[in-house]
Amino acid sequence: MWGVLWDLDGVLIDSAQWHWASWQWLAQQHNRTFPLELFTETFGLPNAAILRRLFPDRDLTDEDIRVLSDQKEAMYRTLVRAHLTWRPGAIELLEDLRRHGARQGLFTSTPRSNIVFMDEILGLSRYLEVILTGDEVPRGKPAPDGYAALCQRLGLIPDRAVVIEDAPAGIEAAHAAGMRCIALATTHPPERLTAADWVVRDLTDLSARQIQVWLDV
Repeated sequence: MWGVLWDLDGVLIDSAQWHWASWQWLAQQHNRTFPLELFTETFGLPNAAILRRLFPDRDLTDEDIRVLSDQKEAMYRTLVRAHLTWRPGAIELLEDLRRHGARQGLFTSTPRSNIVFMDEILGLSRYLEVILTGDEVPRGKPAPDGYAALCQRLGLIPDRAVVIEDAPAGIEAAHAAGMRCIALATTHPPERLTAADWVVRDLTDLSARQIQVWLDV
């Protein structure tokens, strides 16, 4: 048995600009700015970590983080609704992997409310056996908790699973969980992804058979 563990934003869907727009909106509500440099550095991290970067002068409580995060994600869902689509090659690779017997799951820093929303539009659960979110594990990326839990839920051993990511924090999380990582240069340039085991331009550069041979499964 072998499998593929997916990240979401920047990997299966193209949503970065709408996340940035919703972070900018939240910052503006509090007379702050959210520059592109900060977004690039923090994309893929849990909201709590991003909020602490946005409000370094405030001692945010758990309730503060929950409220601010809910506001940001509600705006994100409003902005992205008309634009939510699969990345090129995503459905084709998901289906190809299924035909080749791969178990597939997803771990994302996005909250469960966004997954429910996206599942209604895209049908994520048609392709993914298990979906875990950042608010369902003790620590988010770059800690291994999410990918380790997902691997276990899928009944896989780390040597027979690969993570597909697009961000340095996700690569670090995959390796910390004992798995190899394929990085897509969709959000970050290839030179920022050199910690990955294999870097490709996007999903159209991959096939189930290529991954199987590479994993030797």
